[in-house]
Amino acid sequence: MLPSHPRIARLGWLGEQEKFDAFAAADVVVVPSRYESLSIVALEAWRLGKPVLVNAGCDVLRGQCLRSGGGLWYDGYAEFRESLRMLLDHADLRARLGAAGRAFVDREYAWAAVEAKYRELAERAFVHSTSP
Repeated sequence: MLPSHPRIARLGWLGEQEKFDAFAAADVVVVPSRYESLSIVALEAWRLGKPVLVNAGCDVLRGQCLRSGGGLWYDGYAEFRESLRMLLDHADLRARLGAAGRAFVDREYAWAAVEAKYRELAERAFVHSTSP
């Protein structure tokens, strides 16, 4: 259960405009799930230049933070508290992480990049299926 705090908003389900308004107003986006195969929330946050703070128990999110440079991860409450405090206290760090996350999304998930990955996969499958 999330504790009551003036700087934490429990929003529940949001429509698209409300969701992007919430991202725009956020300093940091926390993704606490340990069970993500790909976090659309993290990608949307990065696309808007927001850093993420993710659960280190999720290999996928921790790996995306490492590859993108767009966020930090925590293992347990003490690391969560200190990482969040550091992010909230240092606007320059938030800006650097958010910019790195945006560049990662642009590089890896822009339509042209996704299309190129699918074309390469299809070409490899075709070559593999036609070789003796």
